[in-house]
Amino acid sequence: MDCDVAVKVATHFGPDEVKRLFKEIGAMKKIGYHENVMCMLGWALPGDAPCLVYDIAEMSALSFVLDFREKPDDQVPRKKFLSILWQVSRGMQYIASKGIIHRSLSARNILLFGPTVAKISYFTNCCFCNSENSIVKDSTIQKLSAKSMALESLAEQIFSEKSDIWAFGILAYEIFAFGKAPYGTLNDDKIVEFLNQGNRLERPSNVNDQLYEIMNT
Repeated sequence: MDCDVAVKVATHFGPDEVKRLFKEIGAMKKIGYHENVMCMLGWALPGDAPCLVYDIAEMSALSFVLDFREKPDDQVPRKKFLSILWQVSRGMQYIASKGIIHRSLSARNILLFGPTVAKISYFTNCCFCNSENSIVKDSTIQKLSAKSMALESLAEQIFSEKSDIWAFGILAYEIFAFGKAPYGTLNDDKIVEFLNQGNRLERPSNVNDQLYEIMNT
């Protein structure tokens, strides 16, 4: 049956970009299927770099929440925001059960299908955890967003399920702050200092104590 699909190809055909795409293919094969994870329909190698085929999403979670930045409070779909986060938590729990650390969890990498389904995408920067203590030390963090990274990842290049949980808290902030960038204008090299001093993201005005505690867990 014919259908529209999205095709992901390398923007730069260097060995590093191709290697990362093959890593994503490996992650997709290991993940298999979950309703809250963007699953690969297939892949091809028409030239020197692979092409990955996915379903087409309507928009990202980031685009969705940005639309409500100027809307009055009574028009903000908080239940929908919470539903997105709940679905992401289910997807991340499944990913962790497969020994995969996502490392790029953010609002722009959550894709929405129709009015109800959220799926985690973008596994280009993921890593595989095979150690007994479920920790990976990786110094190649140049491609990662410092504003979504846990303190131990920034300071010691340590990644684990816990660092993805930290990123989930940042994602919750992005959702309820209507896409506002975490840490504002703070430069990446100042984030470690900011966090080491015990500082954390401010609470968005529409977030209660219970949700803010989850953000800071």
